[in-house]
Amino acid sequence: MFPFVAFPLSSRWRLRPVIDSGPFANQNRAMTVTEGAPTTVFRKHERILMAAIGIASLLGATTTVYFYKLYADVWLRSPPRMPACVLISRRLLSHEETVSGSIPHIDPDGNIVYLRSAEDRAVRCINRLSTKTASVFAAALAEVEPDKRARALAAVLRDHVSTQTSADAEALASYLIARAAFQPLPKSQEIDDLRSELETRNACRFAMRTPCPTRPPIPMRVWILGAPSSVGLLAFFGWGAKGIAARTRAWWNKRRAAKKAGKEKK
Repeated sequence: MFPFVAFPLSSRWRLRPVIDSGPFANQNRAMTVTEGAPTTVFRKHERILMAAIGIASLLGATTTVYFYKLYADVWLRSPPRMPACVLISRRLLSHEETVSGSIPHIDPDGNIVYLRSAEDRAVRCINRLSTKTASVFAAALAEVEPDKRARALAAVLRDHVSTQTSADAEALASYLIARAAFQPLPKSQEIDDLRSELETRNACRFAMRTPCPTRPPIPMRVWILGAPSSVGLLAFFGWGAKGIAARTRAWWNKRRAAKKAGKEKK
């Protein structure tokens, strides 16, 4: 006879203690473990899956940033800060001086050329960044004929300033001074084309408001890697935030239950 036969049917609430201590105890515990097993296994697999998604998304995002930086370092460089003398020289050169040059400077060929006050100030300012470029500017600003002067100014940035990142300050200063020197020149098709060339070279070197017609679009691999990596990171952090919220809510409910139980005991 089993231990629970002696109890009447109306006493069903007493059966569980007897079963737990009787011959069906092991079977009952096995059933309880088996019922909770799928949930535990699912949560374990969920953690592994989300960890894999997080790691893969992080690697993808890092690779995306690397490829974008390679592109931005060539086509979207930030313009460097300019010394105050560049801004002053730009303002002075934008107005034509009616006097002849009287301040001596040496051009790249070793010849002496004579510059006016604003031109002298601009050359001395560029000399702080590059002595070689300053001598080229001296030769360009010494030109009196408008077409020759425009060609020499455009050639400074095109032929005498390096495209490397280390020469960015020199390049921007050369652009600002050359652009200012273009303003007093008369209108002509050649001068307008040289001015447009100057603007384009500066716009393609730095991230400026002026569009660059030769700038390539952002590489496709940046989009291919960046889009799924962003979605993966969003899902990973969302899953983490959900887990933290659930744990916080469980802790809060447990704390409230403990307080309530303490009040009932009193």
